[in-house]
Amino acid sequence: FAYNESDACSSKWNAFVGTAVVGLFGALLLFPPTRWLLARFLLPKPGEGPDEKLRETGFGNVYVVGSGVSANSKHEKKKAVAHFAFTKADPGYKGTAALAVEAALCLALPHERCKTPGALRGGGVLTPSTAMGNVLVDRINKSDLLRFSVGELGEKELRV
Repeated sequence: FAYNESDACSSKWNAFVGTAVVGLFGALLLFPPTRWLLARFLLPKPGEGPDEKLRETGFGNVYVVGSGVSANSKHEKKKAVAHFAFTKADPGYKGTAALAVEAALCLALPHERCKTPGALRGGGVLTPSTAMGNVLVDRINKSDLLRFSVGELGEKELRV
């Protein structure tokens, strides 16, 4: 198992500056006096958030790339990508709320809940994907704000 996270940057210089700023910000949060200054003068106060325009026009793309042997070909390793998109919604605010609502509706509506893998297998401690499976995926794809797809990496265009 290997994990890697990245961000698309327009140049090496922008990548360097972005990394330095995130590192400096993290270092400043480690010390109580600078943490207090950041909370007092820089960070948003409770209840503050993005403005309406950003909430309504924001977007985000999340890609998870993996490789493995498919059920059809026992020996050929193929790369696949799962793509989750926030469309017309700020991912950190409105998009997250929309995703939470869709997941809650999977569990709250009896006609949805009875089709979930968690209900069919008998519950327990489950992750959202094992508890709600394709019922959640279908709800996500019917939403105006969210999209989810999985396919071979070769046929996907990774948008940043």
